[in-house]
Amino acid sequence: MQLEQLVKRAAGGPLICVHPAAGNAMKQWPADYFALVVDRLIATHGARIALIGAPGEEPIANELLARLRRPEAVTSLIGALPLADLPALLARASLFLGNDSGPKHIAAGLGVPTVGVHSGTVDVREWGPIGVNAVAVAREMVCSPCYLTNPQDCRRGLACLRELSPETVYQACERLLLLSMPAAAAPKAARRELARPARRAGRAARQSAAGLAAAGPR
Repeated sequence: MQLEQLVKRAAGGPLICVHPAAGNAMKQWPADYFALVVDRLIATHGARIALIGAPGEEPIANELLARLRRPEAVTSLIGALPLADLPALLARASLFLGNDSGPKHIAAGLGVPTVGVHSGTVDVREWGPIGVNAVAVAREMVCSPCYLTNPQDCRRGLACLRELSPETVYQACERLLLLSMPAAAAPKAARRELARPARRAGRAARQSAAGLAAAGPR
């Protein structure tokens, strides 16, 4: 599918680029976790998803697609989009979601809101995406960074990835996506979710002020 056709398909909702592969088992967040996040982005925002990746990464895409509730909202460009055309696609996206790999850094460098999913193999402060619209999502692990290259060498069964919940990653996506779009364009349910922490903080501040007023000067 040509780039313009894909962008036209996304006219009804945000275009989100997802790189579900990593090229390294030590950095591979499970495909079924990606599927849960993608399904929720489609349901909440009417998002159109473009799966990106290199030739040979099709099995990960197929596993993800097989687990989706709304596969019709997803277009797989894995192995079909030349690397030279990737920046043009990413520049049109409202959000990038992917593992710790090259496309994540390209997206962040272009200023695209970027969520990078990181394992504990390297220091996320050093290898996370760089930019005001970029965030690295990772579990705090006492064994990180481990610099392991073979999953069999991990005595904790890659807990840094296996126990990094889809909910945590989704919330990071949600916030970057909402902050990048006009308030009026955000779904009502999503706006309420984003505003909830602010309302709680406001109530706490008012209660604190009321308590100080009641106590009076000391």
